[in-house]
Amino acid sequence: MWDFLYENTDKLGFTVLGTALFLAALWNLPVLSRAFWRGLSLACFVSSGPILMFAHEFFDTSSVFTAAFLGGTTLALLLLGNWKSLSVHRADLAFCVFLAGTTVSIALHGFSDPKELALLALTVAAYPAGRVFAGAPIEPTFTIISATIVVIGAITILAAINAGPGYVDSVGKVFVFGKYGAAQLYFAVALAVTIAALVARPLTLKQAVGVAVAAALPTAIIAAAMVRFSFVSIMGMLALAAIFGSAKDRKALAVVAGVLVLAIMAGHFSRPVTAALFMKSGVESLGLGNAETTSPPLHAAALQAAPAQPLAMPAQSRCAGIDQTNTVEIRKQLYREAFQLLPQTMLIGIGLDRFTDASCLAEKNEVHNSVLQVAVEFGWPASIALLILTLLAGQRALSQAPSSQEARFALCVLTFLFCMSMAHGRISRDAQLFLFLGYAVSASRQIVSRAGASSATVRTIGTAPSC
Repeated sequence: MWDFLYENTDKLGFTVLGTALFLAALWNLPVLSRAFWRGLSLACFVSSGPILMFAHEFFDTSSVFTAAFLGGTTLALLLLGNWKSLSVHRADLAFCVFLAGTTVSIALHGFSDPKELALLALTVAAYPAGRVFAGAPIEPTFTIISATIVVIGAITILAAINAGPGYVDSVGKVFVFGKYGAAQLYFAVALAVTIAALVARPLTLKQAVGVAVAAALPTAIIAAAMVRFSFVSIMGMLALAAIFGSAKDRKALAVVAGVLVLAIMAGHFSRPVTAALFMKSGVESLGLGNAETTSPPLHAAALQAAPAQPLAMPAQSRCAGIDQTNTVEIRKQLYREAFQLLPQTMLIGIGLDRFTDASCLAEKNEVHNSVLQVAVEFGWPASIALLILTLLAGQRALSQAPSSQEARFALCVLTFLFCMSMAHGRISRDAQLFLFLGYAVSASRQIVSRAGASSATVRTIGTAPSC
């Protein structure tokens, strides 16, 4: 009965609900203002994953629409940016080194998928978009749209869990609409940026309780989809904000974090059998249960292959001892293979997505770690440049955070996205990370505005009063 209802009424119901929430929230917002469109553009870019998923499911959109949407939102961020106040920062040099290493590697070694090359181009374009876009308070439009996506996402996940077989596989992984296994990660990102936008403002304890209570139910539902590292990243984001915040802010953040931890536990253990299975596999993967299995080293043919050719690998028997339903074991194997290739990659790597040809796993995967992937595919200098860029962007946002709401927001989101890139990263799909690398560098920059013909006033952007 539920399956019948899910198949036939979910899309209409979610569309009506989302439209109602969106229109109600935007009722008093100035939809013709530049600020409104800035918030809308940022929300569409950051939540492009769930938006494109719904577009594909509801309207059967193609890859052309995906490219147009991603390119269009990037262009909107550039057009709505604060170009006049832009100045060169040393982080830009690190970005240029990364870009040069990437370009040389692809030019010499090629790429395995034109789609991933196009996505990589959009990813690197996100950095300058973030650089020019920052420089204004967080728009309510952004928070409202992101929160609406979280609510709709929680409903779709709950419906999929309750629908059972066909929407949940044998190990408990949830597939929204029966086909989208990454949907819960999309919604976790939307949840994280919504929380970041809310806690970036100075909060009273009463406001903190309100934020925590509002986020608790969606958090529990998303956690029930066995999203784990996303919530580790959210807790890391809140911890960093608390460490470098004032004593008053720490109390408010402690309230938010405490309620979210309870919500995560409630969601996780609402599916006790699945939770026990995931915990068992995690314990075994950490070597606390059964003996850990290791795969033999990479075959010599893989390491000595011509750089411009895909790395040749032996049969998949190399992965015979790997539990390929255990995501922790899969990542451990990917990391082993990547580290074994590092001595061969050196200055220019092996080319975009060439690592997938070097893995013995049945399902071809990237490294699931952006920094490590860059080191393998684009070379050590590009990987080091990416790390330096991240450190400089974080340092810049951190230095401005005590006095700037926008810098606190940038620091929180950057922390979350970088943590996510360590376990879910794929460099050609890290557009949000690169956007906030640029955003963090430019957050709370000084903008000069002329007052009359003879005088000028300097104002710091991003220091809006607390709500």
